[in-house]
Amino acid sequence: RPASAPAAAEPASAEPTPAEPASAEPAPAAAAPAEPRTVEAPVEFVSDSYRPVERATFPEFVARVRSHDGAVRLTGHTDSRGPAESNVIFGLGRAWAVQQLLVLKGIAEQKIPIASKGEAEPIADNTTLEGRAANRRVTAEFLDPDASNRGTP
Repeated sequence: RPASAPAAAEPASAEPTPAEPASAEPAPAAAAPAEPRTVEAPVEFVSDSYRPVERATFPEFVARVRSHDGAVRLTGHTDSRGPAESNVIFGLGRAWAVQQLLVLKGIAEQKIPIASKGEAEPIADNTTLEGRAANRRVTAEFLDPDASNRGTP
């Protein structure tokens, strides 16, 4: 027989193969993807402003914060304009402003601790208007509800 010829098939067994036993339990449904632990709060800040402007998805964000069993730490971020020390304070003011929006929506202030990274963690290029606008933000970290200190992950 030539080397490229397929091998002969094994003869079929005369005995039927037993069927797999039927499972008494249905297959588990695929789990829904987990929501991200850290998200950007759906607000915008004009340069040099503490005043947040709510985006259209803010009500969904409020609902997620409200339904989360643990604390939700808000962290303010800034662009790189101005002194770094001032930007830390400015970021804290932005986090506080979003915290107060959530308090006005009926969420307990102690559930939403605040922090600031100032200009330390940019997500975009600070040399462009668009980049600086993207860096002026507040992130929300949904903390473990079992954490003994509500301000830590």
